[in-house]
Amino acid sequence: MPQYELLFGHDLTLEDDLNRGNAFRWHDEVWRVEDVEQMEGQEAPRVYLKLWPTDVPHPRQIKGHSP
Repeated sequence: MPQYELLFGHDLTLEDDLNRGNAFRWHDEVWRVEDVEQMEGQEAPRVYLKLWPTDVPHPRQIKGHSP
């Protein structure tokens, strides 16, 4: 079965840093920060998100952004 990686770019500014394992709300969905990678030659790090697992309760603090 083929596996694909889809990348969507979006720049945003938050008051607090996003770190691996954080919960992040985007468009009514809760995502988990899977990895944060500082890219060479870029000021902002690249953040990899994955939908929060349905069988794991959300943490008390969910960082978020409203577009």
